[in-house]
Amino acid sequence: MQRKSQSDRFETTQWSEVLLAGNPNQLGAKEALDRLCRKYWFPVYAVLRKRGSTHTDAEDLTQAFFAEVLSDNKIAVADKARGRFRWFLLTACNNFVANVHRHQTALKRGGGQKHISINIDMESGLQRYKSLEDQQWTAEQIFDRRWALELIDHATNRVRDEYEARGKAAWFEALEPFIAPGTELPPHNQIAAGLNVSVGAVKTAIHRLRKRFGVALQEEVAETVHHRKEVKDELKILLDALTGA
Repeated sequence: MQRKSQSDRFETTQWSEVLLAGNPNQLGAKEALDRLCRKYWFPVYAVLRKRGSTHTDAEDLTQAFFAEVLSDNKIAVADKARGRFRWFLLTACNNFVANVHRHQTALKRGGGQKHISINIDMESGLQRYKSLEDQQWTAEQIFDRRWALELIDHATNRVRDEYEARGKAAWFEALEPFIAPGTELPPHNQIAAGLNVSVGAVKTAIHRLRKRFGVALQEEVAETVHHRKEVKDELKILLDALTGA
């Protein structure tokens, strides 16, 4: 029997977390939504900071926002025609920000809080946001750029874990710069010497790594949309956000 390629397996087995998260009566729906929130909390935090919240307030409000999303299962009533979790989360966040004073008052009084929280590293959020403070971007641009970078980070980590599980951690570390090439890349002969292989083997490995990363990125995007047919459009939007298009 012919083995399916990684791309084929993606097409036949990759199911959207959003489809599950948006069906409150389905087993595992709450857990699916919680996983999505854990993965993509930072763009929400960045929007709150951009809209004027201090780190302390944004920390409380990010938790309050996700508590509201998780407890009310608002994604269940999201517009399925625009079924992208990114779009849903940004819209919900904008609505939340419009009532931010009410939320802050409730938090200070100790009322209005739902007893749900997600385990997120807010200190890392503070450090990551510092790199954005001087950028002249709108809150929406910051959200999309950070969303795109989160997806890339998750896809990279997924591939890294795969390489480590196969005992090829050294290969991944050597070839990682080629996933999203910058201005300076290590020469192939230098990598070949470090791995004790031929230059040809390095070139083949780079090609395979890029191909696997591309599939992993598609898988990450697929977890945030209702329909697979939306993956290509969502990828374009996010890449445009990174390039400023």
